Amino acid sequence: MKCSCGRVLRPVRGYLLYGYSHPRRNDWFYRCGPCDSHVGCHKGTQVALGTPANGVVRRLRQDVHTQFDVFWSKAQPGSRSRAYETLAKAMGLDREACHIGMFDADQCRQALQVCRKWSRRNGRPGR
Repeated sequence: MKCSCGRVLRPVRGYLLYGYSHPRRNDWFYRCGPCDSHVGCHKGTQVALGTPANGVVRRLRQDVHTQFDVFWSKAQPGSRSRAYETLAKAMGLDREACHIGMFDADQCRQALQVCRKWSRRNGRPGR
C-alpha cells in the first residue's frame, strides 16, 4: 500500500502509534513515518479500513464519524447502510465510494456540512 506522499506504508502494531496502554495496541495499522500518515486495519487482519491519512485528515474523519454516527443512530436507528446511502446522495458520490475512512480533507468538510444540515433539521435529511 502506498501513501499519498508516494512512500510505501509499513505494517505496525498499534502500540507504536498510541502506546502500550491503548485499547488498539495489538491491532495492525499501516504507517508512513516520514509524513505521519496511517490507517487502521480490520480487527485481527492486515486489511486496511480505508486510505492512509495524516493528522489533519484523521481529525476531520473523526469529526465526521462523530456527527454521522449521531445521525444514523438517532434519526435512522439500525440503518447505518441507509444513512450512508443518504450521505452518498447528498455528496454526489456512488454508494461504494462513500466511506468516511476513504474521504480526503475536502470530502470530510463536505460531509460535515451535510451532517450539520441534518442536525439543524432534527436529524431528518432531505427536507
